[in-house]
Amino acid sequence: MQPIFTVQYAEFRAAEYLKKQIKKVSAYIPMSPQEKGVDFLIGKYEEENSKNITCSFQVKMSRSYNDTKYAHSLFFNTFSTRGSADWYILVGIYPENMNQTEDDSKSEIKWTEIMLAFSKNEMNDFLENICQKRDPQKKETKFGFGFNDNKKILLTRGSVEEKDFSKYLIKNRIDEIKDFLLKGR
Repeated sequence: MQPIFTVQYAEFRAAEYLKKQIKKVSAYIPMSPQEKGVDFLIGKYEEENSKNITCSFQVKMSRSYNDTKYAHSLFFNTFSTRGSADWYILVGIYPENMNQTEDDSKSEIKWTEIMLAFSKNEMNDFLENICQKRDPQKKETKFGFGFNDNKKILLTRGSVEEKDFSKYLIKNRIDEIKDFLLKGR
């Protein structure tokens, strides 16, 4: 009997992206999908100290929803950051283009993703400040983002007013993640 091992799409894409952006690292994924707190690690062998250095990640995913204000909207439930992850990655899956043909059965949709990266402290602060738009004194159970392309993303739910979160796009955080991994915590 052949064992079957699968990886959640969002975790795979996040690990694959980091592996491509940070040279000479490997990605490690727990054998059990029930592993709490960490979805994957990236690691590098440090020759001069003869040791492996790692960085752990927790991934949350949302598909996109149609929105009247933005081309794409993502929604996430709030969650606990009590796990041992060093970084949190929010992955949104959205249709990049939809090529309609005369025969709808042959319509093509190209899916892509947008990712935001938060350090553990940043994610803790972010989740602590999630509130309802109507009553900022009350906690919100969900938060959301709106975007038209992969260059700018706005917090649209979980705050009194919209806030630009583009600085958290993973492509804008890659140097910080590299430094965290390579220079240590």
